[in-house]
Amino acid sequence: MKKNEDKIRNKYQRMGYKVYQNGWPDFLVEKDGKFFCVEVKHSGYGGSGAEQLSESQFEMQDALHRAGLPTTIEYTGYTYVKETDEQREKRLLENAQSGENSKHTPARKKT
Repeated sequence: MKKNEDKIRNKYQRMGYKVYQNGWPDFLVEKDGKFFCVEVKHSGYGGSGAEQLSESQFEMQDALHRAGLPTTIEYTGYTYVKETDEQREKRLLENAQSGENSKHTPARKKT
């Protein structure tokens, strides 16, 4: 991290703020002024299991939700949710508009 970034981060931390720097989702997507975030994970073929959120990713998604920005996880290799792309887009845009959290963000921390 750059010296100037350290200085500014430390300033806000001394003021009592929690500073989020790591764990940002892979994409911020927008359509018609409605935004949501997408995290991409590998599905884990062959019994290896799906890739999990890191602790910093979980904390960032939680912070984004509290800020009113929906997030979702898209798994590669198979359809995570049995819905068409159009249905998914409609759900995510509705969630973004209503301020609802995505139904597909993990509800608990990685163990």
